[in-house]
This record gives sequence, structure tokens and C-alpha cells, in this order.
Amino acid sequence: MTRKEFEELIPLKLLGQLSNEESNRFDLALKDPEFKQQFENWKEAWNSTRLFEVNDLNIDAAKKNIEERIKVGEPDFTWEEKFVYPQKRYFRWQWAAAVLLLVGTVGIWKMTDLLKSPPKWVATSTALGEIRRLTLSDGTEVLLNAATKLKFPDAFSSKVREVYLEGEAWFDVKANPQHVFLVHTGDLTTQVTGTHFNVKAFPNEDRIEVALISGKVSVEYNYLQANGKQGKQVAELKPMQRISHRTDGTEDVIDYFQKEEVLGWKMGVLTFKDVPLREMIEPLSRRFGVPIEIKDEQIKNCRFTTMIIDQNLEDVLAAIEFSHGIKFEVNQSLAGQGKKYLLTGKGCNSNN
Repeated sequence: MTRKEFEELIPLKLLGQLSNEESNRFDLALKDPEFKQQFENWKEAWNSTRLFEVNDLNIDAAKKNIEERIKVGEPDFTWEEKFVYPQKRYFRWQWAAAVLLLVGTVGIWKMTDLLKSPPKWVATSTALGEIRRLTLSDGTEVLLNAATKLKFPDAFSSKVREVYLEGEAWFDVKANPQHVFLVHTGDLTTQVTGTHFNVKAFPNEDRIEVALISGKVSVEYNYLQANGKQGKQVAELKPMQRISHRTDGTEDVIDYFQKEEVLGWKMGVLTFKDVPLREMIEPLSRRFGVPIEIKDEQIKNCRFTTMIIDQNLEDVLAAIEFSHGIKFEVNQSLAGQGKKYLLTGKGCNSNN
């Protein structure tokens, strides 16, 4: 959907006059954070200043009110034909009139300013082996793990502070009860007003995890109902609780966690407790900044319990080799891409 089409549908959305097809297109467009922010600006103005309830609209009074505001002559259509019936297309004059009616005392100039000045969205990302600290415009501190992307506005301009995360980040949200803070990760949204928590949502992993350190968070996510349809679920976490949500909606687990298990990455520490090798590869790759690949399927489920603090990667792989007989080799044939580590073996606890 183009920006022009989106803007033409905004007043119809506020009036509740979108068709089913328009409503579906509008909801799809709201997945774009810039469109969503623009709609929030309009909605905020409408909710704070509206003069009429939709069910009590008086078309004659509305027409008089609008004509006095924008000083235009009678349009070449009748209100009965174009304003009352939502099935017929609004012209620009008409939806501007509808918005004027909705926003009441805000005035056309303020609304025009809201439309023309949406926040600028900033996208930042970290490379393998990189950890970066950010401070958002409201004072919220964010620490990004390696291989992470974060999208956020350069300035929060509505009652909702929201960011989009792909990867892993630790948040220290600046307290503000009047402006909730949302972290969007796939089909899961974490809502807080001020707290410390960690979110892990790497695109190549089948789980999204939210771990609360202090304060309170609300987590909304999709789940698969017995009839096969998607439903919505909300979970409230207590301090030191974590939710692990499967991205296919088939399983959600809430448990308590050890701090070093979740936040060790902030200090370069990795903790694995009875974890299959296949789940260790990505964290190791992010931590040491090099690609690692399991070459033989039969070793993917070999399990390990270990804590990695200040070892280098080859020391870690040597320990894996010693405990399970898994071999590693360095492939340096990738032109311009540096090393790549390959893990091979015939099975767990094998000397071959």
C-alpha cells in the first residue's frame, strides 16, 4: 500500500467505515512501523479532542462545522451520496472533512503537521563478535548482542514507545507509566513501563525468549488452538521468570532462570546446561565472530554442559573434541571471508 492510499484510509478507520477488504489491507499496512506511528498520531489527536461520538454524528451539524472551518463552497456531490454511505469512495475533500469533524478543536494545521512530521526510524545492527550499547531518546538503555538488528524512532512522539528487534538485547527501560514501551519480535510483543529484561529472538532459532530481571512485563503472543487456528495469549512475568515461546505457536513454557544463564553474554560468558551441540553452534559463532558448521548429522544431538568465560574458540572446540571425540577442522578456502570451522564425527563419545 502506498502512503497516499494509507492516508486516505485513516479517517475511514477512525470513523469505523472501512470495508472488510480495506480493513484487511489497512491492518497489513500497520505492520510497517512508520505507517503504524502515523496512525497512532492521528488516533491520539482524535481520542483527546473529538467532539462527537460516532453513533451520535449529525451530518447537518458536521457539514456546517466543516464549512466554517475551511471556508469552501458547496462541493459537487450530496452528503447523502458521499458521506453517509461508507461503500462509496471518499474524495480528498471528504476525508479531510471527516477528520476535521473527528479531531474537533485540534485544528487542521496541527493535524497536517502530525502527518508531515512522522518520526524518522533508525535501523542499527551488530556484526558477529560485536556487542553495542545504545541510549534511546527517552533515556532507555539497550545493549545489543552480536548478530542483532534493532529498529527504533529517533524520537518517541506518541503515547507508545516501540522498537523492533531481531536477535538479542538487554533493556533498561526508562520508567514512564504514561508511555508504555513495546518490543516487537515476530509474533510476540513485550510491554513494559519501566524495568530490566532480556529478549532473545534470533530468526534462525525456533524460540523467542523473554527473561525479566526486575519490575513487571506483559508478553502477548500467538498460540495454536485445538481447532488449528491462531489465538492470542497474554502472560505476566515476575522477576527472574522467563517465557520460552515456540514461533509455531505449539508450546510456551514459563520457568525461573539463573542470571548468568541469560545475561552471561553481556560479559562475554556463555553457559550451556545439557544442551545439544546443534544449539551451541549459533551462540559460539556469535561470541567468537566466525562461522561454525556441523558437517555430520550424527553429532548434532551430542549434549554438553559447560561454561565458557575467557577461552578462545579453538580451546573450546578442543574440549568438545576431548569429551565426545568430535573433530574440528579449519577451512580457510573462503576467499576474503576468513576462517570457517567444520565439526565432524561418527557419533557421541566416539574415538574416531
